[in-house]
Amino acid sequence: MPQDFIVFATRTGWSLRVAGETTAILEHETRDDAVRFGFAVASRKGVKLYVQKAEDETLSLWGQQ
Repeated sequence: MPQDFIVFATRTGWSLRVAGETTAILEHETRDDAVRFGFAVASRKGVKLYVQKAEDETLSLWGQQ
C-alpha cells in the first residue's frame, strides 16, 4: 500500500520524506519548492501530502480540506 508523504523543516531548508521513514527523499531550499514537488508526487501516487507549517509545528494535510 502506498505511503503518504511529509514535508518538514530542517536546519538547512525543507525536506520530503515518506511517512514512517526517517530518511529524506529530497531536500529543497524553500518550503514552497518542497510542497510543489511533494504535491506533484503525492498526486501521481494517489496519496496524501502532509506539510509542517513551520519549524516545530504540527503537520497539516495539504491540498484538501
